[in-house]
Amino acid sequence: MESFNLKIVTPEKVYAEQEIIVLVFKSSNGEFSLYAHHTDMISDVKISIISIIDKDNHLDEYAVGGGVLYFNHDSNEVKLVVNSIESKDEIDEQRALEAKVNAEKLMNGKLERRQYIEIERALQRAINRLTLKHRK
Repeated sequence: MESFNLKIVTPEKVYAEQEIIVLVFKSSNGEFSLYAHHTDMISDVKISIISIIDKDNHLDEYAVGGGVLYFNHDSNEVKLVVNSIESKDEIDEQRALEAKVNAEKLMNGKLERRQYIEIERALQRAINRLTLKHRK
């Protein structure tokens, strides 16, 4: 299969840049699989696990903390701008578990809507990281 370029950017750095065969991600419009020469696309990326298959047919999965995806058909490349990204090996399970417990405790208190949404996202990110860490 034909490949395309993937560039993953976080607020801190360029996390990765590589040639891939397929990128699977979740947006508010559902789950998408992108292949080479996909039509131009701009999409949100939900807090979720993304899957990448590289040119050697190797599958990598990452926990992302939400973001935006841009696919440019003419250059055959996708730029994934995410709030955070971690591979299974990068996830600190103890830290993720503590974040989950803390968020759950905070959600039981009296909160303003904005605070509730922030804590709910923190909980989603923690659960997402733990899900990937325990995936076989």
